[in-house]
Formats: sequence, C-alpha cells, structure tokens
Amino acid sequence: MRAASKNHAKYEILKHILEEIELDLIRDELVDDTVSAKRFADAMTDIKQDIEKKLNGWLKDRLPKGHPDKE
Repeated sequence: MRAASKNHAKYEILKHILEEIELDLIRDELVDDTVSAKRFADAMTDIKQDIEKKLNGWLKDRLPKGHPDKE
C-alpha cells in the first residue's frame, strides 16, 4: 500500500510499532526485581495508550478513502 499522505504514513508506522515490536531485550535490561518490573509494565501501558489514542483519534480521521481501518 502506498503512503497517501504523511498522516497515513504516521498511522501505519504507529500501528506497526504496536503490533510487531517485541520489547523482550529492553525488558531484560531494565527489569531485575519486582519494583522495576512494575515500572516497566506501567510505562508500557502508558505508551500503548498514547499510541492507541493517536491511532483511534485524529490520525484515523485523516486516513485516505478506502483504507480498511477508516470508519
């Protein structure tokens, strides 16, 4: 699929990050006890919510006509 606009490209990049990026390596570096595990999990939740907010908010409204994720 061709990027129809900068916003379309942003949407696809953020969607890929959410669906495809594994964080096991960085988790292994940052987590060594229950406290750091909770901090890491909380940070992941916050970042996921931030990305989903962009994907489901204004960015989704700017997708090209016919995009499967556009409502």
